[in-house]
Amino acid sequence: MGLTLILIDYFFSFIFFVSFYFKARNIFNFSYEIKSYNIVPSSLAQVAAVTVIILEFLLAILYAFHVLNPYKEVATICLFIFFTIITYRKKRESGIESCNCFGKVSFLNKNPILRNIFFIVLSLVQIIISNQQRDIRHSLYLLLAYSIFIVIFDIWDTLKKIKKLGPSL
Repeated sequence: MGLTLILIDYFFSFIFFVSFYFKARNIFNFSYEIKSYNIVPSSLAQVAAVTVIILEFLLAILYAFHVLNPYKEVATICLFIFFTIITYRKKRESGIESCNCFGKVSFLNKNPILRNIFFIVLSLVQIIISNQQRDIRHSLYLLLAYSIFIVIFDIWDTLKKIKKLGPSL
């Protein structure tokens, strides 16, 4: 059970860190995405974007350091229930189900309702079996590894786009 809990924590920490990174990197697109859901007035879309970004960063940290059990899992469940409801509402009104929640990691942007249900179930499993502690060094190494991975992926993707543009620069 201990390894399972650690892997689930690492998974959620990674998911929230990726989501945080790509939203923070292009906050204006994220604000526009929030406007498309029609859940807050346009004037508050930027505030909502910053709030979600901060919340996702905090959840990434909480999962990386394995603290505030089971509160972080409950927060995760509430967050994904909210995201599922607004995604379903948007799909019903516009026919669009996909999102840009994970930036360039496109496979995570597909089927957001099913993905969110999976995350909710995984959080429930974690609450049920959770009681494991982990060394702080593992958490710091994990955050460092996430940061390096995301930055390398971002640089690789940017270089690929530059190469595609070719001599037009």
